Amino acid sequence: MSRSSLLSLVFLFVGAGCRDEGAERYEKARRQYEALLSQHALPGAPGFDLVLSELDLVPRSSAKAQDAERLAHAIRLARSPTVRTPLALAPKDGSRPPALEAQLAACARLAELAGADGGVGSRALEALEDCRRKAERLELSLSHGDDAHDGGTP
Repeated sequence: MSRSSLLSLVFLFVGAGCRDEGAERYEKARRQYEALLSQHALPGAPGFDLVLSELDLVPRSSAKAQDAERLAHAIRLARSPTVRTPLALAPKDGSRPPALEAQLAACARLAELAGADGGVGSRALEALEDCRRKAERLELSLSHGDDAHDGGTP
C-alpha cells in the first residue's frame, strides 16, 4: 500500500470518529420542533419538553451549539408568562372611554400579530409590554386626571 493511500485511510478513520453528535441532536430537535409547529402545538405542549431535552444535550463544543441555545431560548420565552394583560377596569356603568378602548384594541391586535407565526420574539414582547403600560397610563390619567401616576417617579 502506498504512503498516500495509508494517509487517506487514516484520515478516513479519524474523520469518522469525529462526527458532531451535537449537530445530530440539534437536527433531530429541529425536526421535532418543526413537526410540532406544523401541528399548531402550543409552546407548553409536552412535545416541546422533548425538544428542549434534546437541545440541552447539545454540547457547547458542537458547531450547532449556538443554534441549539437560540432555539431553546425561543421555546422557553414563548412559554414564559411575561406578557401581562392590561390593567384596565371598566367603570361601574360598564363603559370605557373610547381612547382607552382603542388602546386596548391595539394591544389585542398586537398580541394576535405577535403570535401569528407560532412564536413570540423578544421585540414583540417588548412592544406588547409597552402597549400594556400605555393602556395603564391612559386608564390612570382618565380615572384620576393628568397628574396621576403609578407611585413611581413623577
